[in-house]
Amino acid sequence: MSASGALIEKKVKAFATGMEARMTALRDAKVKEIDKRLAAEAKKVEKSGKADRKAKKGGAKAAEAPKGEDMVVKLTFTMSKSGATQGRTGKQQALEVAEGDSWTCAGSHMNDSARHINMYTHGPGKTGKKYMVDPKKAFGTKDEHICNVATFQKEWEAEMKKQDLRNHGGGKGYGHGDDYHLELPNSRIPKTDPECVACADEYCRLVVMEGYDNNTKFEKAWAAAIKAPMAKYLKEKEKLENAKRIEELKKMVFGGKVSASGKFFSKVKDSKKAAIAVKGSILPPPDIVKEAGRAMPLVLPLVGVPKVKTFTNVTFTGVVVLHFLRYEHLTQTFLKEVRFECVASLKGLLSYAATASASGSVNINLGKGPDPTGTVVIEYSVDGLGPDDHAGQIVFDIKGIKSKI
Repeated sequence: MSASGALIEKKVKAFATGMEARMTALRDAKVKEIDKRLAAEAKKVEKSGKADRKAKKGGAKAAEAPKGEDMVVKLTFTMSKSGATQGRTGKQQALEVAEGDSWTCAGSHMNDSARHINMYTHGPGKTGKKYMVDPKKAFGTKDEHICNVATFQKEWEAEMKKQDLRNHGGGKGYGHGDDYHLELPNSRIPKTDPECVACADEYCRLVVMEGYDNNTKFEKAWAAAIKAPMAKYLKEKEKLENAKRIEELKKMVFGGKVSASGKFFSKVKDSKKAAIAVKGSILPPPDIVKEAGRAMPLVLPLVGVPKVKTFTNVTFTGVVVLHFLRYEHLTQTFLKEVRFECVASLKGLLSYAATASASGSVNINLGKGPDPTGTVVIEYSVDGLGPDDHAGQIVFDIKGIKSKI
């Protein structure tokens, strides 16, 4: 144990002994006062001639007269042996502050120069002892009370003076708010001490990261010391919360559907290029987009032609342009836009006797998987003058960025 620890324990034990002696003396006086009053009341009853009729008729023994000794509470005092009242590190002190049991990061406990008193009541009319969380509740003006609160506090201050001890604020008076705390004079450590710095830092961590309530009294007095660590942990908490939210976003699954159908052209005799309007998209909700991070566009053009030869001098070409979007914090690929076109080329002498027709359909879905899937189909036909008349399909297999003809 440190020298200061040994000294404060010696003084606090002496304080406990002194306070017990003071309260015992007051109790003895209170007992005598009550006994004197009870004796006077009994004499008055006896003089008036009144007697216990029930005792006379039944021959029962008269009730035993009350005694002051059985009516007044007893008080005992000891030095607390709780670890929380011993010397504390900066982190241990921070916990006391965060729990609202202290209002400083430079307390004498951190210098092993403070201890606490325990006060117990015994009776009256009860067995065992009771620790008084609030010592003031053991005092009052009833017969059971040794004295009133003001007298108790006066005796406490007198014993503090005798033992040269201070209250939790470093003062010489009764320590309201931390009543049982006693410390050596001039035992506070400076705010620049590494343990004070560690205490302020740990308090901020407990409040921000562990969810302890703000100790507003402490924060007002230590505003300058906690400004930097408070900002540090607020930033760290925001970072952790953002990371947690990103993990939540990555687990989210969205869905949607894009579909369209129509004719590109019908029985055209000349080359023709036409498009079918595909309305709609498959995107996350707007509020999720705000959190989804950077958007990365991916444009995938697909060009397809019939796998078999069509009418002589007549060809078809299908064009599908898929505008995908990926987001930094989402695992699915989304579909922003679809462009759907078909080109019929009728060139050459033998195409004069032919006509070309084409229609198309789009069916793309995003479900539980990572990519939009589905099909885009072009139905085409050639009408001519002979056996080369032909009809067929150009099919696009949509599987996200792996889509193909």
